[in-house]
Parts: sequence; structure tokens; C-alpha cells
Amino acid sequence: MGGSSETKILQELILYAASAALSCLVLFAGLKHLDPNREASKKALEHKKEISKRLGRPLIHTNPYEDVIACDVINPDHIDVEFGSIGGLETIKQSLVSNLMSKWFGDAQKLVAAVFSLAYKLQPAIIFIDEVDSFLGQRRSTDHEAMANMKTEFMALWDGFSTDPNARVMVLAATNRPSELDEAILRRLPQAFEIGMPDRKERAEILKVTLKGERVEPDIDFDHVVRLCQGYTGSDIFELCKKAAYFPIREVLDEERKGRPCPVPRPLSQLDLERVLATSKKTQVAAGEYSGLRVSREPDEVQAAISGISKLLVSQFINLQSDSQGSWQREPEEDS
Repeated sequence: MGGSSETKILQELILYAASAALSCLVLFAGLKHLDPNREASKKALEHKKEISKRLGRPLIHTNPYEDVIACDVINPDHIDVEFGSIGGLETIKQSLVSNLMSKWFGDAQKLVAAVFSLAYKLQPAIIFIDEVDSFLGQRRSTDHEAMANMKTEFMALWDGFSTDPNARVMVLAATNRPSELDEAILRRLPQAFEIGMPDRKERAEILKVTLKGERVEPDIDFDHVVRLCQGYTGSDIFELCKKAAYFPIREVLDEERKGRPCPVPRPLSQLDLERVLATSKKTQVAAGEYSGLRVSREPDEVQAAISGISKLLVSQFINLQSDSQGSWQREPEEDS
């Protein structure tokens, strides 16, 4: 009798242990799939292996937030042009930039801290912030609390690097609107360099970098195309090449609609580039026209608003007059 009781207790213990183990396994798998940074962690592991191999040291230990930032770390070996050229700078600016904003409250500050802690672990390193005015612009009373906390956290960690003699981390920023930067940020950026419009030689370099690896006709007169691109920025030239590449694809689609399938698109030609140049506008010209259109519309909108308010006031005044006259005419009838 005692033996059967012990056996039953042992079976129940084994059942409970198996149930607990299965519950833990299901819970672990569920939490792993619910982790918003799961895919980023996988990519970060590959980046860490690559960086560790380049630096010749073992894998660094990172937290989940540093893993998210590690996905956007740019390995210098992947920059296939000289940094001193405009083409090289444009290649870097087109690379991925870490997205510090998160839908989870409080994660933004943790991601900001991860930027600096990961840079410290990978030093020497450069923290590059493109369009810094959108992130570290002037602080206003209307700013969201999360954005204000993120700016404060960023500047506090930045100051920590400035006072640490062992830190070999540089913060580099780029903007088209330096006047929009917060004064505290400008104090932390002691050196400023203006990157003007690319000249003819630099436009040719940008064009070569953009079209590198693409199928182009060998008889393209790049000097002629570069002359037509006078006043174009690096971004304008990139958009020029992208729009020109649509023409061969459209021709393939047109042939397929006619029942004549085409195996591959034809190479990019000089005519494609010239067709885009004939219809496109430089960024500065388009921005100027848009600003002028807004300025010209504003007086008309103000005048329309004033006219609407005036009509409303006149109609209200007429209604009040008619009501007062009607009541005055009814009063003698009541006395009679």
C-alpha cells in the first residue's frame, strides 16, 4: 500500500516538473517572438562578428538596445571610395542612420544611451547624425516630453565623452539649416565646415559613383552631362540617374503589354539622362518656386479670411436690426 502511494506521488512530481518545464519553454518562445528587437539582434550579431574580425578582438558584449544600434554601424571597409571626395561623402550619407524614435515610451532614451555606449566599446568611432536639425533643433515649449528627454539625454552623454580622456569618439553632424540648431548643440560643435555646391569635377565623381555597377552605354559623353548638371547637388544627380533608369524599364513593360516579351532592359543611354534633365528642376530652384508660391498665396488667404469675417459680421448686424425692428412694431399692438 505504501509503495503504491509513493509511486503515485513520484508520478505527480514528474508530471508537475514536466508541466513546469513545458510552460517555461512556451513562455520563453512566446516572449522571444514578441520581442520587437528580435530581428535587429540577429543582424547585430552578424555585424558584431564582422567588426570583431576587422578589429582582431573577441565579440563585444552588448545589450538589446545596443544590438539595435549595431545594425546600422558602417564598417569602413565597405566604403569603396576615398572619404575626401564628394562621392565618398555622398556614399556615407546615403547609408542607414539609426532610428532613435520608438513607439515604446522610454525606449528612445535607452537607444540614445546605446549609441554612446556602443561607440565607446567600438572606439575609435564616429557618431554621424544626418539632418541634425530635425533631431537636435531648437527646444520649444510645444515639444513632446519624450523628444525633450531624448535631447537632454543626448547632450548629457555627449558631455560625458568630452570630459573622458580615454574616449576616442567623434560626433559629426550634417544639416542644411544650421540656424535651426539649438544653441547648446552649437556650443558642442566647435568646428563648422561648409560643403558648397559640387563643381564640375565633383559632379563627375558623383555621377560615376552613382552609376557604378549599372548597365550603361559606352558612348555616353559624361562631360556633356556634367555640364548640363550645373548647379545640381549630389542628391539631384542621384535622383537624375534614378529617373533616367526608369525609361528602359518602361520600354520593357510596354513591349510586354503588346505581347512582345523583352528579356532584359536595355542599357542606360545619354538620351535618357538628357530627357530627365529637360524636365527636372534643381532642388534650389524648386524650393525657391515653392517658397514664392507660399508667399504669394498668404496675402490672398489673409484677404479671403478678412472678407469672410466681414460678411459674417454684416449678416449678423442685419439680423440684429431686423429683430429689433420687428419687436418695436409689435409693442403698440400689445398696448391696444
